[in-house]
Amino acid sequence: RKYTKHWRDSASLIVVARNRGNQKDADGFNYKALVFKRTEQTSFLPNHIVFPGGSFDPQDESPEWLSLFRKHNVHDRDLEHLTTVAGPRPYIFQTTENDTLDRNISLRLCALRESFEELGVLLVANRPEQSGDGFSKAEYKFDIDRWQKEIHDGQTDFLQLYNELNVLPDMWGLYE
Repeated sequence: RKYTKHWRDSASLIVVARNRGNQKDADGFNYKALVFKRTEQTSFLPNHIVFPGGSFDPQDESPEWLSLFRKHNVHDRDLEHLTTVAGPRPYIFQTTENDTLDRNISLRLCALRESFEELGVLLVANRPEQSGDGFSKAEYKFDIDRWQKEIHDGQTDFLQLYNELNVLPDMWGLYE
């Protein structure tokens, strides 16, 4: 990156779900947003209520993600609408020659990974068009606690989880 940075590249995910039966709550909303309270020991925003997210990690831009995509018959054209955005883009989205994945993809992977590490929420898709309705599917039929700890502690990486479950990360259900 060309300029000196005074920040860490990071990504957050705002997860919103409809109330059961699409019922409105006392405030008139038919949905809830997923947030959590950071612990007192957290270095960034201790004791604050936040959306899941965190710092970019090299595993978020591993070229091995492309192998997973191809295994599921997801090719460049399927990723194109994630990486082709008209108009000016914030600096964080600028892909450089040193990046192994387009930043529009790796930042989505970062948001998904951090959400899983912090809350155990794993958003998956079988094919890109599965998310066409704007809703994501959460996978929960696996040992969440074990995988969450191993990924958080660096014993395994996020990509291995998707390979093990034979699903794709739902990047197509995420919006900026």
